[in-house]
Parts: sequence; C-alpha cells; structure tokens
Amino acid sequence: MCDLSPDQIHANPHILLISSYSPDFPTVFHQIDGVKSVLSPEKVDLDIEFMDAKRFPSLEDINEFSQRLTKKIRRLPAYDLILVADDSALNLVLEKQHELFNNTPIVFFGINEQSRVGLPETNPFITGVMEEVSVKETIDLMIQLQPDARTIIALSDDTISGKADVEKFLGYRSSYPGYNLTVLSLANLTWNEYAQKLQAINQSSSVLLLSAFKDKNQVTTDFDKSLLFIKQNLHVPLFHLWYYGMGDGIVGGALISQYDQGRNAALMADLILQGTPPSEIPVRKDSSNPVVFDYHEMVKYGLNPSVLPPGSTVINKPASIIVEPGTIILALFLIMCLVLVIAVHIILIKKRHKAEQKVSESRVKLEMIVEAKTQGLEQASKELSTTQKKLLEYIQFLTTREKELQKSEEKFRNLVQDIHNILVTFTPDGVITYINPYAERFFGYTADELVGLNLIGTIIPEDTWNDKDTNQFIHELESSSEKSKQGENANRKKNGEIVWILWTNRAIRDDTGTVTSVISVGIDITERRKLEGAIQEANIKLNLLSSITRHDLLNLMTSIIMYIHIINENPDDKENSLYLNMMSSVLKKMRTQIEFTRDYQDVGVTKPGWHDVGVLFRRSASQFRERTVQFSNEVSNIEIYADNMLEKVIFNLIENSLRHGMKVTQISFNIEIAEKGIVLVYSDNGIGIADDEKELIFTRGFGKNTGFGMFLVHEILQITGISIVETGKADSGVRFEIHVPNGVWRRISDL
Repeated sequence: MCDLSPDQIHANPHILLISSYSPDFPTVFHQIDGVKSVLSPEKVDLDIEFMDAKRFPSLEDINEFSQRLTKKIRRLPAYDLILVADDSALNLVLEKQHELFNNTPIVFFGINEQSRVGLPETNPFITGVMEEVSVKETIDLMIQLQPDARTIIALSDDTISGKADVEKFLGYRSSYPGYNLTVLSLANLTWNEYAQKLQAINQSSSVLLLSAFKDKNQVTTDFDKSLLFIKQNLHVPLFHLWYYGMGDGIVGGALISQYDQGRNAALMADLILQGTPPSEIPVRKDSSNPVVFDYHEMVKYGLNPSVLPPGSTVINKPASIIVEPGTIILALFLIMCLVLVIAVHIILIKKRHKAEQKVSESRVKLEMIVEAKTQGLEQASKELSTTQKKLLEYIQFLTTREKELQKSEEKFRNLVQDIHNILVTFTPDGVITYINPYAERFFGYTADELVGLNLIGTIIPEDTWNDKDTNQFIHELESSSEKSKQGENANRKKNGEIVWILWTNRAIRDDTGTVTSVISVGIDITERRKLEGAIQEANIKLNLLSSITRHDLLNLMTSIIMYIHIINENPDDKENSLYLNMMSSVLKKMRTQIEFTRDYQDVGVTKPGWHDVGVLFRRSASQFRERTVQFSNEVSNIEIYADNMLEKVIFNLIENSLRHGMKVTQISFNIEIAEKGIVLVYSDNGIGIADDEKELIFTRGFGKNTGFGMFLVHEILQITGISIVETGKADSGVRFEIHVPNGVWRRISDL
C-alpha cells in the first residue's frame, strides 16, 4: 500500500463552491445540479461550503464562517477555480481574495447587486452570471390576470437580498400611475402580527413574494415553512420571481431558474479550465427569465390562462388528446419532420466542415508560434545557465544558515515545551497563535481547538474582558518603557471552572516599534486568591468576635454586680431568692455566650479546603440515629471549597429542624445545577419558618434557643463566598438553598 500526495488525490481540477445559504434553502441544490450538469464528478473534484447567511447574517456569524474557511483552505492544496453563489458569498470572497484566492479564477452567479457587472474591468480574475429578477414583467402579468386589483403588495424582510429586491420593486412606482405599489415587511412585525396582516388582504390586492425568512425579533425559518405559513393566512393569488415554490402554492411569474444560473456559471468555469482567461469571458447580464404558471393555482383563484403571453409555460395542466381526422395528415406531418431532420443534418455537416477548416488554419498558426517560442527559449536557456550557477552558490549559503536556524529553533522549542508554566502567544487583536503543552493540560483544550480563536470567549470570560480592554492592554504595552508588564485576571478552563492567573506579558515589535505579537507567561494563583479572601473574612470574624465578647459579657456582668449590690443592701430581704434566680439566669447566658465564642473562634482560623458534602451530610445525620427521622441524600461526587467547620453547618441545620420543626419525619439533601454554580437544597417536612422571619434567622441572637446556630451557619459559609437563604413555605417545612458559585465547587470524578 502506498501513500498518495495531495496532487495525486486531486488528479482532476480542484474546485471550491461557496454558497451563501444552507443546504436546506430551496435554491441551493437547483444551483448545484446546474453546476454538475457541466462539471461532472468525472471531470472535476468539487468541494462545497455553506455560509447559511439567511439564518445567520450578522458580522460576527460571517467572521466565524470566514475563520473556519481560512483554517480549512490553509490545510488543503490550492484550488484551481472558485465558484461563488449569491451576494453574501461574493462579498466574502472579494474581501479574502488576496489572502486566500490570489490569482485564482473566480466565477460568480445568482448575483443581484448590479454594481458587480463592472468587476472584470478592475479584477481580471473574475467573471460570472448576473441574476436579474423580472420585477416589471411579473407586475405586468399580475395586472393582466387581476385587472380589478389596484394595490400591489410585495412581501419582504430585512435580509440583504430582500432589501435589494424591495428597492427594485419600489423603483417602478412611477411606471404604474393609478396603482398603489406598497411593501409588507417582516422587519417590522412578529410572525403572529404578520399572519394578521396577511389575513386582512382582500381581492382588491395582488401579492408578490420577495423574501420572508426573519421577523423583527430575529426569529428565522426556511423557505418551505415560510411559504406554508403565508399560504395558510393569505386568500389571494401569490406571485413569485424565482422558480422554487412552483407546485407548492405559487401561482407563477417571470421566473429565474437557479438550475440555469448554475449551469451557465459552470460553462464559464469549463472554458477557464480549458485555458481561456476570465478577463476574456464577459459577464452575462441577462437571466432570460421564462413565464411559468401553475394551472392548479390559476383554476383555484379563477385566473384566465388565455391572457398569458405566447411561449408561456403552464405546469400541472391536464393532458389533452388531439385526434387527427385522417391518416394522410399524420403521414404528411411525419414526412415534414423527416425533411426537417435531414435539413438540420445537412446544416450541421456544413458547420462541421467549416469548423474543421478553422481548426486546420489554427494548427498551422500554432506551429509557427511554437517554432518562434522554441527559438526564444533556447536563447533564454543559455542566459539562465550562468544565472543557475550563481543561484546554486546562494542556495548552498542559505542551506547552511537554515541548518543553524533550525538548531536554534529546536533549543527554543525544547525550552518552551518543557517549562511548567502557562505560555500563550497572541496577536494584538487577541487571536491565539500558540499555547504550550502545559497550557493545554491546564485549560483542558488542545492547541488545535484554541489556535485561530480569540482569547475572549475561550480562556477569558466575555463578562470580564472585551475588545476595548484588549486595545487598552496593547496600547499600554506599546507605550511602556518596561520590557514586560504584569497583571492578574480571571480565566476560564474548558470545563467552565474560573481560575486566577498572574500573567507576565512581553510585546514583540517590528522594525517600526509596532506590537505584532504578545508572549504571555502565566502562574496559577487561584489558591492564593481564595486564601487571601478567606483571611480577609476571618479577620472580620475575629474583630466581630472580640466586639461580641467584650460588649455582651460586660452587660451581663453589670447585671450580676447590680443584683449583688441589692442583696448586700438588704441581706434579710425575702426577695433575695428572686435576685439569686436572676443571677443564675444571667450566668447561664454568659456560659452560652462563652460556648458560642468557643465555636466562632475556629471560623476562618485554618485554611479552607475541599470537602465532600455528601459524605459530611451522611456523617452528621448518623449522629441522630435515635430519632425517628428518615434521611434522604441525593448529593454525591461533589466537593466544595469551604471553611473546615462546614460539617458544623450541616449539623446545625439538622439540629435546628429537630429542635424547632415540631413534626419533622423527613429530611432531604439535594443538588441543583445553575448557570453561575450549584445550589445545595436542605429541606424537611416540619412547620417551616414564617415569612417575616426568613431573613432574621441568620442574625445573631434571633431564635428560641441560643440565637447563635443559624448565625454561625451563615458566617462559616460566607468565608469562601457561599451564601444561604430560606425559601420554604410556612407550614410546609423549611427549604434552605446554599448557593455555591463556580470556581468553589468541583466534581470528584473530574480530578
């Protein structure tokens, strides 16, 4: 078995057809069939790319298609010829001609924009077929078939081709005095509003379909669905300018054949492949659009076929049988046909004879040209012999330099490949040109997935950085006197995890000092950022702890001193026992306060870590085995980054349910996946929490027992940016939602 080179794979001419639309669009395969009727698979290798510009017309969509096409073309052998179908594809090819199709012949078809007729005058590599819609001819037919209709309505939208056809339609207003030429556009309506407008059209109006693919809310559909929608809501004949839709509810018109468009363009391409320069093939300006009508639709709306112009085609017309009155007439007819065939045959023989004479004359001229060229080449060969020796010496010099450069590049490549830091290079507009293996492993992307794409939307989240930030960043690099510039920012892995990276950025400049590329070396500082945040929260907690302890204990001690003073003043007073009981109650409060400070002092003291919350719930629940409560745990394979007192959170929730829930028999622990993270849901079937207490339960001192349990829960979670709210309904049980943001949770199976 042997390997084939790209040139062997494409032994036939290699052609690329770029279609403006998707394969679902009704004209596309009529065009392709027309192309293949001339350029069959036996003659050429045909590749096809679909822009889908009807459904995705924005500049961003077109740029994405352009990037994908550029990547493909750079990996494939050069094409021999480019076929371009419709305006959007031609605009793209003209923009990319020098970059991707330099000196490659281009043949367009299906083009509405009349300014393109003059393209070959300034661009010798382009020719093609214009698509001239027969708007006026079709309006004339509409007036002849519906003489009572004084309003002519064009259905359109804000697609490129739709707006071009509307402009042409309205340009004929002055040609029809006494008639109202108006437009019903989807650009200003929703599909439902559009249906109401269609239903309101009456017999005094005639309707011409130009384009109806996208409404004002950018809701799009294909042609078949659009036509069905219009027919379901319209009660008058529907005329058209293109052949597609005939047989599916279109009454007719002077119609463009997309098959003929493709075939005519392919005939031009065939001439070019045989050696004719594109500049010698004039642009075909006329479409020669035939008049075609559907018999069934004409009968349905009572339209008279007899008013159609001579040569019109009527499809779906019932076949008729003409019976000649005698065999003599039939015989005469056959004889006339035979004579006609013979005459045509004689004419063809004469034409062939003339053609052979011209070929003979051309052969003689060609031989003379070849002889002259041969003499010139012999002289040129002698001159090249001397030049060749000099070139060989220069090539030897370049070969030596190339080997030295390869060694240098190999050393640099080994250094970059082996470093244990993130390394990314990108253009000034943010397009990634290289990532090293360590960066691939860190972000979870392969180099092929990232190279050619923008930093924004891949490893940099869109909501933290934009094109304006990129421009400012490059400006700062250009104006900085320092060799490198450092900065921290949030980045995103392929799995969605947010990480923080410290970047050292260095600009690569050309001879003029302009930045042409940026090399960025990054260090993962996610853990450091989390630890800094946790330390900051811990300091806040310690300050609060000091305030709580000092303030509350001083107040309680003041109460005890007051009661002691009263007893000393009246040692025999009978109410002293009451004061002693009050002192005992105050001492109990002091003990509760001290116990709370014992727990609270541990919050944020140690470095937060990753905890399996499913395991913590099972462990906490096991401490309440003696209770007649059924525990349900649906959380598994999930770790969250939290303070090491996370288990105290779950324990306090369960204890709170059993202490205050009154009738709790079931406790559940579930997980919900949200856009910005996950939600851990703790719920029971107890009496729930009143609406006016939902926010108060997390404040210090609120509650029927110590008033510290839920406050402690809130403080522990807040250390790493986790929040908790109560969303249950009173009398239906509690529902605590613990919101864990992205970057603070992970799946154990992904480790």
